[in-house]
Amino acid sequence: MINIITLHHTNSKFIDIQDTHIDKYTTEEYRTFAGVFRCKNDYKTKFYYEDNLMNVSRDHHTRMNHIAKHVLNSAKDDELLVFMDGDAFPIKKWVPQVYKLLENNSIVAVQRNEIGDTFPHPIFLCTTVGFWRKNKLSWDFSYKGKQFVTSGPALEMFLNEKNIPWKPINKTNNINIHPIFFAVYDFIYHHGASFREPITSIDYNRPSMKNNGRKCLFFNKVVQDNIDLSQFIFDKIKKDHTFVHYYFIGD
Repeated sequence: MINIITLHHTNSKFIDIQDTHIDKYTTEEYRTFAGVFRCKNDYKTKFYYEDNLMNVSRDHHTRMNHIAKHVLNSAKDDELLVFMDGDAFPIKKWVPQVYKLLENNSIVAVQRNEIGDTFPHPIFLCTTVGFWRKNKLSWDFSYKGKQFVTSGPALEMFLNEKNIPWKPINKTNNINIHPIFFAVYDFIYHHGASFREPITSIDYNRPSMKNNGRKCLFFNKVVQDNIDLSQFIFDKIKKDHTFVHYYFIGD
């Protein structure tokens, strides 16, 4: 059994696309555990559990931990545990490849080395239920008193301390129309910033914005340009599920 945890905040636009791709490219038995916050649940296939998260912190990592507890209550140790961003989905058959990688690694996860990150990222992370449960893992921002500003570094610190190997899945786009958004990580596509304001560290480091940030005269235009591009790509993917393969991978 494969247990897939995903979150959708304030809009449900990616539920159908994600659901369709998971079902198409996951030939093994699976169930989807979704956190749906202030939006409609449109899952149609193998949907197992929904939590509307109204009584849970709005923090992304807290919600992932919350749903993971429900998975651990019923899942067996040898089952797979998958965390997948709400705007991420598989673009080819992925389970056999992940099983093979887990033979020599405890975790298989996206690593965003394109922006200098070294840690496992919740865009996609796969491990066994037993490994997550035995080590009492979470997406918390701290480990042994050290605080971080995002999910993943604390998990990386634990893995490094215990000398536990994990397999990074790095960006494999052949075509990039944005330095961060619309990323392909081998078998996973990640749209990016679908549930928040679409502004990135790359944008903030532009010469025109570097010293002024949100006060920059061009800030609103940059945000709107990213919104327009994101919607354009979304519409293309929704209309044609081969779009990612053709335009970002070059198949």
